[in-house]
Parts: sequence; C-alpha cells; structure tokens
Amino acid sequence: MKRKRTKLRKEINYGLITRIFSWSVVVAFSIFFVFIVFLFKHGVMIRYVSFNASAFVINMSQTNITKLGVSVDPDELAFGIVPLGGNVTREIELKAPSNLMKTKIQIVVEGNVSEKVEIERNNIVLSPGEAMNVKIKFVGNEVGNYTGMAHVLICIPRYSVSEKFLNELCEYKFEAWRKDI
Repeated sequence: MKRKRTKLRKEINYGLITRIFSWSVVVAFSIFFVFIVFLFKHGVMIRYVSFNASAFVINMSQTNITKLGVSVDPDELAFGIVPLGGNVTREIELKAPSNLMKTKIQIVVEGNVSEKVEIERNNIVLSPGEAMNVKIKFVGNEVGNYTGMAHVLICIPRYSVSEKFLNELCEYKFEAWRKDI
C-alpha cells in the first residue's frame, strides 16, 4: 500500500510542477509582450521640422530669362528656376543633440516636387553631437512648376533600451507619422 501512495504522490507533484511551469511561461511571455508593446508605443519620440519645397523648370531656348537664381532662405527648400535638363543641389546640415543618445533622422518630401528630388543619404543615425551635411538634388528633366513640403523627421530614444532597437522603433513611428499627414 505504501508504494501506491508514493507513486500517486509523485504523479500529483509532477502534474502540479508541470502546471506551475506552464503558467510561469505564460506569465513571462505576457510580461515580455507588454514590454514590447510599451516600447513600440512610448520608446521613442518624434520631432519634425517642415518647410516649403519648390522649383520651376523652364526651357531656356523658349524664354528671355538670362539669369537663374536659387533661394538661400534657410526656412525653405527652394531650388529656384532650373533650366530644362539641368539640376540644382541644396545642402542641409543635420546635427544630433549632444546631451542625448543616438538620433535617427529621415527626410521626407511630398507633393509633385518629390518626383524630381534625389536625397543623397536618408535614414541617418547620428551619435550625440555628431553633424552631417545631406545633399538634396532637384533634377529638372520636365518643364513645370513643382511644389510641396519637405519634412525632417527626428527620432529620439526615451530610454537606453530603446537605443538598441532604434531602427525598428523609428521606422514604426515614421510610418505612423506618414499616415497622419
């Protein structure tokens, strides 16, 4: 009789241990899932700067215009009058704050001007205090008036763990920002 009771107790204990382990795994995955959702929702903050973008492409052989000009206004991305077949390059200086963690920056151009714009480097990750110049070229291969908006999206991690997932978190936030505009 003692043997049967011992065997029965071992089976009951084994079943109890299995259930406790199973619930522990479920709880651990639940906590991990909540952490990931929190990180994607609150792990980074997005700041942005927007300004007008424009260009006017003309056929020089059909006009009396002899001078071309480019606006140097820092509050807009104006390429000015561009001769047909020509291009104009503007440069933007990007600088990460020096007191923060790494910063991811993306440049988004919208409107019909976006079809003719080439951005030298995009989706840039800068270390604290690092600066970088990015060239933006307008290609005037078709006569017309091109306008739109240029946005510089700045993604800053809120927590040190966010910095390890900076690309994924920022892409998620950038995509959400694009849907809102």
